[in-house]
Amino acid sequence: MPSCLRVVSLLGYRKLSTLHAAFEVYNIAIEEANKLIESFKRSATPARLQSAQNELKWLQLTKKRHEQPLSDACAEYTKLTKEKEALDKQKAEARRKLEKYSTTVVDSYRNTNAFLKTFTAGFRLDKMKVEYSGRVPNSTFCIVINDTSVEMGSGDTPLDEPRFRNTLSSGDKSTLALAFFLAQIKADAEKGDCIVVFDDPFNSQDQFRRTCTMGEIRRCGRDVAQVLVMSHNSRFLRDLWEQELPTNERKALWLLPFGHKDTVIAEWPIETDTESEDAANRRVLLSYYHESKGNPRDVVQKLRPVVETHMQRMAPQLAKIKGLGNMLGKVRDDNAPSIILDAYDDIDDINSYTRKYMHGEGKNPDTEPVSSTELHGFVGKVLEITGALAQ
Repeated sequence: MPSCLRVVSLLGYRKLSTLHAAFEVYNIAIEEANKLIESFKRSATPARLQSAQNELKWLQLTKKRHEQPLSDACAEYTKLTKEKEALDKQKAEARRKLEKYSTTVVDSYRNTNAFLKTFTAGFRLDKMKVEYSGRVPNSTFCIVINDTSVEMGSGDTPLDEPRFRNTLSSGDKSTLALAFFLAQIKADAEKGDCIVVFDDPFNSQDQFRRTCTMGEIRRCGRDVAQVLVMSHNSRFLRDLWEQELPTNERKALWLLPFGHKDTVIAEWPIETDTESEDAANRRVLLSYYHESKGNPRDVVQKLRPVVETHMQRMAPQLAKIKGLGNMLGKVRDDNAPSIILDAYDDIDDINSYTRKYMHGEGKNPDTEPVSSTELHGFVGKVLEITGALAQ
């Protein structure tokens, strides 16, 4: 029993010693902390206090930033900021591509000056560039006439200030538009697969530009898959038709009204529909002379016009004289070309023969009988005089 008491007593002593040592360490730490507090109190100043207060506010805000609902708002802000940065990069890349494309387009239109020179337009383009006013890309340029720049102008430009509207004629505007169009075609890398449509390309232009226009259209046809030319000017289309074109690969069509509302596309007999009146009359005479085709009374009506036109070509002084009889009278009074004087008697016979079939000259022009043999002979005289038989 006594031995047991001694063991317990010994254990209690050791436990007390451990606690005493812990208290000693704690007391030392307290003393050190107090020293630091006293040292801080002695060094504390108003500025240091303000700095600590600011730091405290910052810590409080930092703590609040990680609390709801600010933490969600900050996460959303961070997400949107990253999205905006990505969109800005896409925008910058798109702008770079747009500027590159716009520059390419403007460069392609620089060929316009070459076409303007071909058309002898008397002006050229300058200061061609791309602007982004109104956030929309626009090409701008000016024209130079006699070393003087003329801006495009707008609806707000004063009427007395030079601009396209009051400087370029209708023909110049048409020429400029056509030159732009041709330059665009020339710059198209895929023009070989394109179908090009010219809608009334000849408008208010002089004869020289008309001829140049036909040449450019013909050359365009060599570079593209197909060319369509639409115009109300049948004479221009006929002249274009007579260019050196592949005859087996061309077609003339026209739009014909059908009923009150419809329109049909049909093959256009361009050569007969656009021939001159004199050419049409000669064709009737030749058909009757060689093939006995045609209405005799209609053939008679073609004799005088063919002879009159031929005489006006041979003798310009007869251009304003109306009627074959009056022309013969003028030939007798003036010095006419020998070719007309040599055929004077034959022409006089033709005039006498046709008189009976002419209204105002014959007694019964509509019922006067027509001898096919006699008519054939006079048709031959007319064709011989006008040189049609030698063609």
